[in-house]
Amino acid sequence: MRQRTLTREGWGGDEQCRGRKPTRSVCQYRPVERDRGGRPRYPGIITPAEQRVLEELRKGGTNAEIAIRLGIGPETVKTHIANMLEKLDLADRHALAAWRPEKEPVWKRLRSLLPSPLALASLGRPLVWVAGGLAAAAGVVVVVFVLRALDDGSEGAPVVATEGAPVATPASTGTAESPTSPAATPTGGATTTGSVGVVMVSTGSGAACALQETGHIVCWGSDFAHEERPLQAAYRSVSVGWQHACALSETGEITCWGGSASGQSFAPPGRFSSVSAGRFHTCGLRETGEVDCWGYGQDDVPPAGPFRSISAGAYRNCAVREEGEAVCWSPEYPAVDLPPGPFRSVSAGLDYACGLRDSGELACWHWGDNEHDRPPAGRFRSVSVGETYACAVRDSGEVACWGNSEEARMEVPPGRFRSVESGERHACGVREEGGVVCWGDRPGTGTWGPWSGESFASLRVGFTYMCGVTQAGSLLCLGYVGEDPLELPSEDLHAVAVGTEHACGLSEAGKIRCWGSNEHGRTDAPAGDFRSVGVGTRHGCGMRDTGEVACWGSNAHGQTDAPVGNFRSISVGVTHNCGVLVTGGVTCWGWAEPERHPTDAPDGNFLAVSAGGEHSCALRESGEVVCWGSNEYGQLDAPPGTYRAVAAGVTHSCALLDSGEVVCWGDNLWGQVEAPPGTYRTVGAGWLFSCALSDSGEVVCWGSRDPITVVPDHLR
Repeated sequence: MRQRTLTREGWGGDEQCRGRKPTRSVCQYRPVERDRGGRPRYPGIITPAEQRVLEELRKGGTNAEIAIRLGIGPETVKTHIANMLEKLDLADRHALAAWRPEKEPVWKRLRSLLPSPLALASLGRPLVWVAGGLAAAAGVVVVVFVLRALDDGSEGAPVVATEGAPVATPASTGTAESPTSPAATPTGGATTTGSVGVVMVSTGSGAACALQETGHIVCWGSDFAHEERPLQAAYRSVSVGWQHACALSETGEITCWGGSASGQSFAPPGRFSSVSAGRFHTCGLRETGEVDCWGYGQDDVPPAGPFRSISAGAYRNCAVREEGEAVCWSPEYPAVDLPPGPFRSVSAGLDYACGLRDSGELACWHWGDNEHDRPPAGRFRSVSVGETYACAVRDSGEVACWGNSEEARMEVPPGRFRSVESGERHACGVREEGGVVCWGDRPGTGTWGPWSGESFASLRVGFTYMCGVTQAGSLLCLGYVGEDPLELPSEDLHAVAVGTEHACGLSEAGKIRCWGSNEHGRTDAPAGDFRSVGVGTRHGCGMRDTGEVACWGSNAHGQTDAPVGNFRSISVGVTHNCGVLVTGGVTCWGWAEPERHPTDAPDGNFLAVSAGGEHSCALRESGEVVCWGSNEYGQLDAPPGTYRAVAAGVTHSCALLDSGEVVCWGDNLWGQVEAPPGTYRTVGAGWLFSCALSDSGEVVCWGSRDPITVVPDHLR
């Protein structure tokens, strides 16, 4: 609790009272507050902690991404951003990222160093103090002129003082380095683009993580990479599996996050020297040289060590003993004869593994009937095996890839690399200068066409998929259900809706057919005749022929508690739903965080509604688009105009003007709001991308098709 102490400084607010014994008739008592506990308030307009968040905000990313880069919680990031918006009187996070403080002249910064000769004179011995004050003033003036000359030529970032750290000059990176080591400071302050090198990069199915020289980890790609995790001071290494990741702290403990259905994220206690994440399991090499594995299929005891390295593949594990012998094992697959060593390291994939000999040459082997290309000849620094291909770094620093799949024929970026990591459909490498680059079999960002040469009659865009009905009546879909490509059932369907791990379709007879994971009952669609169907992450809803709505699956947010009434149309979002009643009004249900208000539909008559991530948008009968809910990324700020359709994505929105042009707004981290010119029939907004059906029947998409290949700017 703050206590207020009354001191002599509290007397005499007026000039005539200073230096005098206060009298009640002339001098008024003015109490001065002194903080008796805690950290003193920072004198600047924003605190150093807020400055660090602001620096990361300017690099782009969600609150979760910023939190991971700084090693703090997403709620802390949200609080700092809200405080800065209030203090600076700014509208949204986009305005905050563009804000720059007014540059204060050097002479004002040093004004506090210049004592007033008159003030000094009041302390006694006037002539002595005046002379001393003038001499001090002359010295400071010289310093001011020198710094002013340096200051005029600098246009860098504003000078920021971090708590407990020296102030950086304009000639430095613009932020202060913490005086403590990375092991003592989790956040380490903000980093300047390109200023922090990368030690290693790891990638799996849908995400990638990089370990910086500071010991901090930055992840991008799938949602699991952004989940909040208990951070240690700093890390030695990181390994990304298919739906989870693990990191090794400086003190030797393993921390895992992401998918844990098979126990792959439940690391045992103890001190380890390395960690490797597989598909549904993880292995760690203890400091004693023994191997410990956990997760799916890891009940058997690993071979006896000691070992020098470990690699967890999709279903098999391989390790190198201290004497250089390679050993592989699996509880479900027979053993194979391995080539002789000695080996430095080994890397295991799906049914293929490679080892790097002490001589620098590669030796590879496989399980089953799938033949793989022989590895290239030469001397190499490192090797990494993906699901169906492998890549290695030559002694010259160039990367070579091979295999029996399309991934093996991916175009490798030119340049010299320290290391390379092979994922499922992509690869990432650390350049010799410390930057990260990723490449894959799918484009990163920009405009792309998912189906070349096909003409479509209709298009449906989900959060991670898209489906279209061709002019010939065929249904084509592109996307993923969980880890597996979307596969349609044999029966004829004229509409398909896809969630994250399940899908539902509507047959010609009006019956709903669902497949995929049935966790939470998400595929238990009710019987009856339906007009339409939609799915969220863990639930689904359908509109019956009678106009009533039926929902099934997880009801954690109240999303299956459909209101009674007759509807014209419905829209299923991530965890909430909306519908247009036959009366023209909009009603929404679901979502458990009332401060976001994505279900607080406005009054009026509407033609259509779309439920997104944490917001919803609707089209009024007048053609106006109105949105409500979370506006964290500006996804509610629909531009004025007359529209004919609207679509709410996860963090952005799109709409179709009466002229046929597409307009998008909100989160543009992956280019998902940069709609190409042209006229279109329909538009859809997904997670990191948007798609539209052109007047000619062509499907055009923009944004990120593979977010892994879009490396954060400050890591490139």
